[in-house]
Amino acid sequence: MPEYVVEVLREVTQIDVTAPGPPGVPGGPGPEGPPGPAGPAGAPGPTGPQGPPGDTTPEFQADVASALAARDTAVVARDDAEVARAAAADSATRAAESADAVQTNLTGYVQRVQEVAGSDPDPVMSFTVDDDGTATGDWPNRMEWLFRPEGGSATLVQWTNEYGEWRGVPAKNNTVGWRLFCKTAASDPARSGPVWEIVDNRTTRSPIVQVDEGGLYAKNLPRAVTVSDTAPANPQVNDVWIDTSGA
Repeated sequence: MPEYVVEVLREVTQIDVTAPGPPGVPGGPGPEGPPGPAGPAGAPGPTGPQGPPGDTTPEFQADVASALAARDTAVVARDDAEVARAAAADSATRAAESADAVQTNLTGYVQRVQEVAGSDPDPVMSFTVDDDGTATGDWPNRMEWLFRPEGGSATLVQWTNEYGEWRGVPAKNNTVGWRLFCKTAASDPARSGPVWEIVDNRTTRSPIVQVDEGGLYAKNLPRAVTVSDTAPANPQVNDVWIDTSGA
């Protein structure tokens, strides 16, 4: 502080501002210091008295060996049981997963059959037989339906061969191996087209053989033969009319 300021304050206040003031209040305790290093380890205690000698008789040694063998057997049995339990659990899990997968697949197929839309581009089921170059005589049938008569052996009724081609044979000597109905009920309207046919190819589809309610038509056979003195009311291409009016 400048000397002239000190003189002014002394004159005004009659206090010697240069004299030391009263002592201040002591400060609080400082923070605790870190702990000191650990002291040295104590000396080890004295050794205890020696115990009595163990039994060394042959009988005792045999008992010890038997107990150890039993313990080892129990440990092995326990480990085997753990392995067997783990294997059983794994097999059960795999079986459950397989069952779920089969159920899911079957459910998917059934659901698809029930709800498939006409415009759906995907087939309901599709199988591809790949020629792997092996002898086809060793290839299995792709699907099989068998019939087993009472007391007899099961034989094929219909199947798809190794290529996926349809094959069939009647199940019994008095059954029809394949039957196609023209209508569901006799009162249903007459059909306007064939119910079965063989065509030349998938593009032109020109009929070679056809079957409809009127009978059988083949490309090299008359479709219908009419023997009458009047012309047929609704003749079709390849129909034959034998006119008996001039007979």
